Amino acid sequence: MKIFVGIKIDVPPELTRIKRELNHAHSKWVTDTNYHLTLVFIGQTEPEDIGKISKTLSKIVGHHPPFNLKIKGVGKFQNRRSSGVIWLGVEDNVVLKKLHNEVSDSLLKILPNLKNQYKDYTPHITVARIKGKEELDHFKLLFDKLNLKMQQSVNEILLYESVSAPLACLSGSQGVEYKVLERFGLNEKGRSKKNRP
Repeated sequence: MKIFVGIKIDVPPELTRIKRELNHAHSKWVTDTNYHLTLVFIGQTEPEDIGKISKTLSKIVGHHPPFNLKIKGVGKFQNRRSSGVIWLGVEDNVVLKKLHNEVSDSLLKILPNLKNQYKDYTPHITVARIKGKEELDHFKLLFDKLNLKMQQSVNEILLYESVSAPLACLSGSQGVEYKVLERFGLNEKGRSKKNRP
């Protein structure tokens, strides 16, 4: 199973309009239920490791207060094949940085194969995957003009599983579903709540 630690993000209302305007064969938009900010990407994990990951997160998360994220700006990641992703940026946040560093450091101790993510961490919210350099540049320009800004309150950290969703591929979306395995409340002394269907 492929898992990661993240924060659920509300969909900015402006994206509904821009999706309609920009939707075409070269774009795959993140579905509304999948909007998130990755705190630490863990990757392929054995089911028997979930318990110790959960225990580690419980010890850390409850010692941090709820906080607000300021989402603004837009960026792009581009690979060698000229396709890439459009993402929304996040302002520097002290609590977010501390959470990332503590969670990453603690998970490295119990998961020896986990890649050290201190240097590579760029908080961002993926919006769409785009094929073609010209299309990617066009999307970036339009998002720059949109000048999207929003604030989001964060009260919990989530342990997600990334699962394949074939039907999502057919509908033109991202092709994966992010299933919440467990929730960890901020400032709740490590107490976690199992996700309810």
